[in-house]
Amino acid sequence: MEDSPCNLQRLHCSVKNYDWGLPGRVSEVARLHALNSASGFNAEDPYAELWIGTHDSGPSFLASNGVSLKSWISDNPDVLGEQVLLKWGSDLPFLFKVYLTDPSFIIVSGCVTGCFRFGKRLNLFSALRLLGAVCGKGFVNSGSP
Repeated sequence: MEDSPCNLQRLHCSVKNYDWGLPGRVSEVARLHALNSASGFNAEDPYAELWIGTHDSGPSFLASNGVSLKSWISDNPDVLGEQVLLKWGSDLPFLFKVYLTDPSFIIVSGCVTGCFRFGKRLNLFSALRLLGAVCGKGFVNSGSP
């Protein structure tokens, strides 16, 4: 895929290994990160959050060339639209998190500083379908409810 601002960009996202995360062997966050980054995971390490965005502590990178999302947006500010550029310029403070709090559900949340905050509790099936686009993989069988 070209790195043109007119095309969707596939991202490699960051993972946070906080102590409260689930061990990799049972963690959907570990599995999502492994699929997204084409890397493995340690079965015993705790995997707590998948971070998607421009935050310096857990940035996303374009899969095609390894450039950070923050740098790419800075170089292609027209992808943000006029209203966003007027408010923040080309330094969009964006972070979308996915974290598993127990095996029965995933919390999907995001924020843009000074604009809005939201949190949504989704059942695991809905969250995995939503994240299919992030990782470029199907996570559930199309015949599932």
